[in-house]
Amino acid sequence: MPPEGAKLVFLNDPLSPLAVVLMAAAVAALAAYGYSIIRVAGWKPGGTLLLLRCIAVCALAFILLQPSILAYETVAVELPESFTRKEVRVFSREELPSLLPPLAAFSPPEQAASLDLELVEAVAPPVAFYKARCTVNVTVVNEAPAQAGQVVVARLDREGLTEVARAPVSLREGRQSFPVTLVPGRLGRNAYSVYLEGFARDQHPDNNSRLFGLTVARDTVRVLHIAGHPSWDVRFLRQFLSRLPGVEVVSFYLLVEAQDFAPHTKEELALIPFPTDELFLKEIGNFDLIVVHNFPLGTYFLLTKKHLLRFVQFIEEGGGVLFIGGDKSFAISDLHKTPVAEIMPMEVAPVAGGDDYLDDYRRVELTAEGAAHPVTSIELADDSLSPEANLPELSGMNRLGPTRPGGVVLATARAGEEDSVPLIVAGSRGRGRVLVVATDSLWRWAFPPRLAGGARAWYRGLLLNAVAWLTSDPRLDGLVVAGSTATPTEGEQITASACYRGTAPEGARANIIAEWVDAAGKAPALRIELEAPFEGKRCAAFSLPPAQPGAWSITAQLETKNGDAAGGGVVVVGQKRPTYTEELAKRIQPLLGKQFYPFVVDRPFEVRLPVTTLEVHKPILDALWDNPLFFFAFALVLIAEWLLRKRWGYL
Repeated sequence: MPPEGAKLVFLNDPLSPLAVVLMAAAVAALAAYGYSIIRVAGWKPGGTLLLLRCIAVCALAFILLQPSILAYETVAVELPESFTRKEVRVFSREELPSLLPPLAAFSPPEQAASLDLELVEAVAPPVAFYKARCTVNVTVVNEAPAQAGQVVVARLDREGLTEVARAPVSLREGRQSFPVTLVPGRLGRNAYSVYLEGFARDQHPDNNSRLFGLTVARDTVRVLHIAGHPSWDVRFLRQFLSRLPGVEVVSFYLLVEAQDFAPHTKEELALIPFPTDELFLKEIGNFDLIVVHNFPLGTYFLLTKKHLLRFVQFIEEGGGVLFIGGDKSFAISDLHKTPVAEIMPMEVAPVAGGDDYLDDYRRVELTAEGAAHPVTSIELADDSLSPEANLPELSGMNRLGPTRPGGVVLATARAGEEDSVPLIVAGSRGRGRVLVVATDSLWRWAFPPRLAGGARAWYRGLLLNAVAWLTSDPRLDGLVVAGSTATPTEGEQITASACYRGTAPEGARANIIAEWVDAAGKAPALRIELEAPFEGKRCAAFSLPPAQPGAWSITAQLETKNGDAAGGGVVVVGQKRPTYTEELAKRIQPLLGKQFYPFVVDRPFEVRLPVTTLEVHKPILDALWDNPLFFFAFALVLIAEWLLRKRWGYL
């Protein structure tokens, strides 16, 4: 059975009852008037005047009733296959005011108010700075009355959603935009999700979130330099760091320790007490790199377990730490008895039956791993890091234990023909990095070339690379991974590339690992491994399958003669914006099966829904009276009627 349709009536419709009544009254008045004038003036003058009066009255009726012709315009659009064919003889509430004339006989029926809340878009700046405030502009459409809730920003990675910002927000009815502030805590390209939470009146919570990508870079490297006591090595290192562009250095040195003046209290040991709580508990998160320079972490009396645990947490959350040895560091300061020992890339326990500090002069040699590691191989300046450089011998170093899983020995030292011992060891813990230099005599390399030969270049290059590697500087990434589209949408084929900073070997292929994570954390993660050849010895292009909204985390690796080059990136897959057809279908779908109370005259518009095509027969009103010629003719009729009455003497 076809559905019942609504009937729409216009006051200007000549077939409406009001129009019929008015026309009948006009005909009766004209008949009475015509009878009287014909009996007095005769058939010829009276009939002429009656005809002119009828024309004038009909024209006046046109002006008052505003008649129009009701035509139909057919619009055909493609629809999804899920729609079925159906005839709808209704008007939506939004369309009625545009179809009705200035006067209406009936008001349209009231509909239940929509309570949808939609997050339309989230616009982020092209680049944000690490640990600095960043503003994201969020646009929301609220179809419900004013309501309050919260807007949440979360970072999307392999572990799922990690909340980074939350703020209360009050939304009025309609479209509005407001800023959301977050502090990025991870370098590189990141995927973020902004979503609305706590709005009880929202009937469709599935459209309350948006994904966006954000590239995070450093504007300043903040370095905390703490030293066990002043020394030449401390002086040269601090001078080097303070002269680097974009580096801010805060230094603290110990002058005395508790055992130096046992009879005195702790408050008497220094003019300015060492700010342990401020540095290790309150301000540690504001630094990017901490240099522990021959500092007794395990024996310094002001450091407690809570300070050291916060120090470990700083590394696990992405901080970098450079440990420099000396006569107060590592096993000498009982570092193995503290939580810091767990994040070291090698064992730091005392050597049984041996000396923990070696006073012999030591000759430095690079290992095979060191020749390929970014700290001891990549040149960030014009200085050369050639392993054959004539490096002055060191004046002493700490004895380091065997390396742990993940630890890499980059350089060793030896005395004469003795076995070499580790000098520089690199490792990581969580998202942070650790570099250990087991000597505080590198200052011997920092003298001008006429005094130290090529050692000054090694000193500068080593420290430059160390700072860059510990702070995750992208300049040290061998491969740069990026998507061809800034933010592809769901269902779209994704293309990306891994570009080598140098010239790739002939026939080289990049090993790609891509992991997709769902934006809501509901769908299982997807892992893809593939290989891509380098084209033109620079970039290797590859494709990823279409996916739902989420993020692809991509890592790439290339084997070269100097070791493996690696890099990574993130490609954000955003929500697909609805097309015009889908928006139209969304508005019409609630009308299916909807019935209005019938009016008087059947003037329906018809919607036919075949399997793939939507035909809309939309009414169009063309007014008949709104024309200058009509008023000109009406004026001529009145003038002619007046002249004839004057001529015949009936004024």
